Amino acid sequence: MSRAVETSAVVAALLVLTTAARADDGGWPSFAQTLGTQLRALEARFDEGAGGLPPWLGRFRISGNGDFAYLNGDRHSPAPGGRFLVDNSRLFLDSELVDGLRLGEWPLASDASFFVEWDAARDGEVLNTVGSFYLRLDHVLGLDPLNVKIGRVLIPFGEEYPRFSEQRPENPLISFSAAAPYGWDNGILFFGSSPWRSLQYVAGVMVGDTGFHVNTSRETQLDAKLVWQPVGWAHLSVSGLWTGKLGTHDEGGEAALEFGETEIRPFGSETDVTSFQNGAPITADPNQSVTMTAGESDLIVTAGDWGRLWLGFGRVAIRSGGSAAYDRDLSYGIAEGVFGLGRVARSLRRFYVAGRYSVIGTFDADEGYLIDPFNGGEELGFNTKSVSVVSLGVGWRATSFLTLKTEYSWYDFTLVRGVPSDLHAEAGGRNYLGVGASVHF
Repeated sequence: MSRAVETSAVVAALLVLTTAARADDGGWPSFAQTLGTQLRALEARFDEGAGGLPPWLGRFRISGNGDFAYLNGDRHSPAPGGRFLVDNSRLFLDSELVDGLRLGEWPLASDASFFVEWDAARDGEVLNTVGSFYLRLDHVLGLDPLNVKIGRVLIPFGEEYPRFSEQRPENPLISFSAAAPYGWDNGILFFGSSPWRSLQYVAGVMVGDTGFHVNTSRETQLDAKLVWQPVGWAHLSVSGLWTGKLGTHDEGGEAALEFGETEIRPFGSETDVTSFQNGAPITADPNQSVTMTAGESDLIVTAGDWGRLWLGFGRVAIRSGGSAAYDRDLSYGIAEGVFGLGRVARSLRRFYVAGRYSVIGTFDADEGYLIDPFNGGEELGFNTKSVSVVSLGVGWRATSFLTLKTEYSWYDFTLVRGVPSDLHAEAGGRNYLGVGASVHF
């Protein structure tokens, strides 16, 4: 993207801030002031209407969220020449089934509920498919720390995965991090907290299947997450995941957990791009099975109206079922900050500035992998050494159900040695500017 477009993006953001500030200070009428007033009035009418619903409807909670954006970027970006997309559109139904589930005199669970997520659109594609789909039992066998989800659930790994579902509106930017680990799996999930509430856990036994069905031929997958909140403003977590054997010699497999749309699968599979290793071409792994072990640690510091800082680091070990020459180790990191502008001026209390630096790769000039951080990285095959992304944006929380966002993202793809010049050219030109809206109810 040209420097003129980058400059225009900065000027546009400053104009929005200036307009809103003058409106809140009692200056001349503005579009921002009018829009904000109308939206807050609509919000109040929704709240008033909810108070008149019959009591039995309290057993059903319907919610949803949607993300809409216009992107305009360089020639190899997701939106060369401009593109409007419905990035996300979801509905959630949480139904309370029964209170006090018992078997004779034995308490089985204090509450039983059913949750289903319908994804009309996901990652910019119309899908009309089911996301999460599970039965939840609280306080199993009368034990407060023991709760269970049975069915199809989001894999509890890291701190970003909730942003791909119910907590989507909490993403301060339009995009996600370069790694962005997330995915769904089928199985049973145990979760709860210690009596003093500062320690929480999640542990799952999964089938490792990316589809909406249970394939009994798959190897068992194990994942766990431990969260510690020693004080109200500090959140620390450690996550781990181990897969069994994915795929067979005749049919390649892939992990349910993705990394920024990077599917963990056998080296060289499902691509026509020549792979390079140690500076020379290499054939695809003839053994179509892999295993994966992954871990991530995170620290989130929240400072009230000032904002939030999130730091994270992770490692992914991919092991071939055949030769060690196809083994790969990925490392990734993230640093994200959100600063509330209300601390600068009261008139900007609904605005924030967000910035994120994230990176993922093998960081080995001789060994690459297919890395696709929502930006067409599959076009480079298994030749990417690393991808780093810098994203800066301004957001306006117009109401409790609507946030408007702007973002500019710089991408840097580095490739392993030996790849031809045309592939290096393909790796460049991936920056883009975006404006969008995030809604939820």
